[in-house]
Amino acid sequence: MQVWNMINCRSLRPGQGVFRGILRNKAFLAIMATIVVVQLLIVQTGYKTFMVTPLGLIDWLAILVCSSVILAFGYLNRFIQKVFLKSP
Repeated sequence: MQVWNMINCRSLRPGQGVFRGILRNKAFLAIMATIVVVQLLIVQTGYKTFMVTPLGLIDWLAILVCSSVILAFGYLNRFIQKVFLKSP
């Protein structure tokens, strides 16, 4: 969810998309990729050290799909601001 939240935080202004210009921000992409890779490594290879259970592909896909709902909440928040609070 933190990775999705990072994407959501790219734009808090109503009417502006969170994916706009995302590929031009190399630092953002590098940080996001680092977080994802480290999380994968911890769960898949460092499970003994961190006392976690390695996950299968279906588990990772379920996490990806379920946690991406945070993007909808961010969109809904920006929509409410734009429509009901009359933000510019």
